Amino acid sequence: MTKIETAALAASALVGLVLLRSRSSPPGPTTPTPPAPPAPPGGSNDGRRAAAVTVGLREFERVNAPGAPRANPADYWAVAADQQLTAAEVQKLDWCGGFYLWALKMAGVASPLVFWKFDGTGIGSAHLKPTADPKPADLAYFEKNQHHALIESVDGDTINLINGNGGGQGITRSSVSRSQVAAFYSVDPLLRAPGLNA
Repeated sequence: MTKIETAALAASALVGLVLLRSRSSPPGPTTPTPPAPPAPPGGSNDGRRAAAVTVGLREFERVNAPGAPRANPADYWAVAADQQLTAAEVQKLDWCGGFYLWALKMAGVASPLVFWKFDGTGIGSAHLKPTADPKPADLAYFEKNQHHALIESVDGDTINLINGNGGGQGITRSSVSRSQVAAFYSVDPLLRAPGLNA
């Protein structure tokens, strides 16, 4: 990764963090926990995957802390969407996929040039590939509600998830059997993308 690409990646993460803080910081002494820093250039793929899971877990902990503000979908879409959304549009959208892509981008797994598109392709710009061997940070897709979830870990037949828009409103963690998931998509194409590996 060149110095310019490294600087661009760091700047993108910082812009996302500033947007997140400015939109979700409640008045008073509570300060949101910042996301994990992007994985260092040349870091292992497992390290990059772990960084994405850490971002998701920190956000889960932040919005579920006593007295904390609720998850604000506008924060996730501000980083993940390919267009600026109005408050009315954000209110109507399910945001599980926006949260998933936000976590990947905040961890430096997805390029600043990867966005959720509202042309029917969704996260298609990430070029995730179907996989039968899911790993942490991969996407679990459910046909019911077209739900997208961040895989936290895999324990045999049990898939542990971090869900944006979990239960229809917050960020939740859950466990499901492998057979309950319609499809798994690997982030490996992102990890091999030019500019992410030194």
